[in-house]
Amino acid sequence: FDLVYLIKGGGDYRSKLKNTLVESLKLSDPDRHLEARGGIHLAELPSAGAELVRAVSVRTVRDGITADGLSRDETIKPVSRPFLFERPEKPLDYHYNADNSFTFESGRLPKNAWSHMLANETYGYLATDAGTGHMWHLNARENKINRWLNDSLTTDGTERLKVSYHEMSASLFAAPDGCQCDVTYGFGWAQWVKQIDGAVFRTTAFVPRDISGRVFIIESENEAFFDVTYYTDLVLSPDEQNSVYVETSRLPGVLSARNQYNRDFPDTVFYLTASSPETSFTCSKSSFDTGCFDQKTGVGFIPCAAAVYKTRGSLVIVTGCDELDKLRMLANVDTARLKLRETSDWWRAVTSKLT
Repeated sequence: FDLVYLIKGGGDYRSKLKNTLVESLKLSDPDRHLEARGGIHLAELPSAGAELVRAVSVRTVRDGITADGLSRDETIKPVSRPFLFERPEKPLDYHYNADNSFTFESGRLPKNAWSHMLANETYGYLATDAGTGHMWHLNARENKINRWLNDSLTTDGTERLKVSYHEMSASLFAAPDGCQCDVTYGFGWAQWVKQIDGAVFRTTAFVPRDISGRVFIIESENEAFFDVTYYTDLVLSPDEQNSVYVETSRLPGVLSARNQYNRDFPDTVFYLTASSPETSFTCSKSSFDTGCFDQKTGVGFIPCAAAVYKTRGSLVIVTGCDELDKLRMLANVDTARLKLRETSDWWRAVTSKLT
């Protein structure tokens, strides 16, 4: 927790109150705790930051009397759930392919998550069979994009990708839902081929070599329209407790997020964009949990990036922390396929020396 003093300084940098507080704190506490994470802070009133402090405070103290903090409309709910065993009894089949990629045909899921690392020098994504992975920018520990779940049994993670087709809605990843899903891990890419209500959906993920982002290419040979729902929670800091400081906003076709509390990486801005415009969205986790895409953005609540896209044939979804123009370019179907081929060829050239 942080302790924040909201003081009226009168605009004078020689404020008696502020100077007295600073001197008292130096006597009772090492100077290094001032303005440090988990330390003591002084904020002038009135200021834009003061209202933010009030909004996210767990407790406030006025004139020596403890008052309850402002009520919140959201709480962090656990996403890990018991492993479901209602699934086909077909045994797990796995094999290597001619290009040294590895495929497992999950009529049933492995007992523990099988994962694959996709990364370049600045951006990383941990792909798992059930899509429960994790993203980061520049530093996997100190600059998480979404929460890291150290849970190899969960099938419902920090990121979700679902398709609604005809009367059925299902994860595009492997899941205990009775739908056949073949998962392939190649050098530089991962792919899920899911059979849903008679249609086949192919989802390919990769991280380009030269862009701080991750790409999903979703393809279906069926000509019918389908809806894709994308969701990720947002942290943008070392610890999920700091997610309440994430500020979200929307530009045409783009959701963005930044956590100014992350002082080690204050310039990190997360973007979500796609090859088709979203039909609905929300940046509130509690709204998403109740199925409400209310277009909510801002700060002071548990954040997420969630959007619904209507498309047919192909859809590209890009998440990343690079220049927005680069990410928008990458959200083009033809560009994404070209970048996938370049990424696959580069990794094949590197790993062929070993294999």
